[in-house]
Amino acid sequence: MCIPGQLLIDRSTEIFNEAYSSEWYTFSLKTKKLLRVLFYRSFVPCTLTAGKMFVMSMTMCSSVLQTAMSYFTAFLSIK
Repeated sequence: MCIPGQLLIDRSTEIFNEAYSSEWYTFSLKTKKLLRVLFYRSFVPCTLTAGKMFVMSMTMCSSVLQTAMSYFTAFLSIK
C-alpha cells in the first residue's frame, strides 16, 4: 500500500513541475487563467491516507517496518 501512495505523491508533484516548466508565459490569457488554477491545485501534492491519520508513503512504510523490527528484537531479547 505504500508504493501506490508514494507514486501518487510523486506524480502529483510532477504535474506542478511540468506545468511550470512549460512555456506558459506564451499561452493565451484564457489558458493562463486555467493554468493558475492548475498551479494552485497541484502546489500541494495529493496523498493517499490511512484513516485520515497517516500518509501512505515510503517514509511511513519504513517507519512502520523499523518499529516492527524494534518490537521483534525486543521480544526476542526477553526470551
